[in-house]
Amino acid sequence: MDPRTVETFRDQLDELRCHPTEWLRAERSRVVGEQRRLKVRELAITKVLDERDARDPIPDASAPASTAKATVEVARALETRPVLAQAAVEGRVSFEQLEPLTRIATPETDAEWAQRGPNCTPFDLQKLARRARKLAAEDAERRYRSRELRIWREPELGMIAGRFRLPDLDGILVQRVFDHLAEQMRPTPARRGVTCPAVRRRSRRAVHQVRRRRTHRRVQAHDRDPRPRRRVSRLRRHRARSRDGGRDRAGRDAQDPP
Repeated sequence: MDPRTVETFRDQLDELRCHPTEWLRAERSRVVGEQRRLKVRELAITKVLDERDARDPIPDASAPASTAKATVEVARALETRPVLAQAAVEGRVSFEQLEPLTRIATPETDAEWAQRGPNCTPFDLQKLARRARKLAAEDAERRYRSRELRIWREPELGMIAGRFRLPDLDGILVQRVFDHLAEQMRPTPARRGVTCPAVRRRSRRAVHQVRRRRTHRRVQAHDRDPRPRRRVSRLRRHRARSRDGGRDRAGRDAQDPP
């Protein structure tokens, strides 16, 4: 673009001073709404780049690191809060309101906060978000105490069944490990036609890991206790001397001094 065609700020002031006050108010509302819609567009782009792990590794020097972090967190949260996201697309909430709203609202309370959020100031929403984070910490402690792993027999089916309940972060870690193990047991190219669901691959890999762990522990226990090997070697020497008439491998009498 030719710099000579770009309007300067003073030119814009001269042009806007020719408009009535009501027009200026309406134009400001339109521009603010457009800014908010463009911000939602930026959030959507950030979400897709985050899914592809293709975000810019060099932080933007024009914005603080906290703003960049908040942008990513809001972009991740909006996908599970469609009503709140639609309110942002329509320009009814600013980013300063949207950031604490994504921490307050849940997928179940999405519609409620999409209606209440535009009427709250960012300061009040920040206070509510800090309070919600405290309640979330107490809830996390309760979930941590409620974790369990149950195993029971089903003799009529000849099966061992089980169930586990873990807090979200621990559960995500376990799920990723099982998914990784299941990926390692995908059919080889020679058996591409063989279908094996992920749940079956996870169970096979879990049994395989348990068997490997059990074998490894047995080998470690055998290495830590060399006495059985010495006992066996002494027994073999004793049998060999008995067959040789009480003489050792060198041909000497076992009771003669060396």
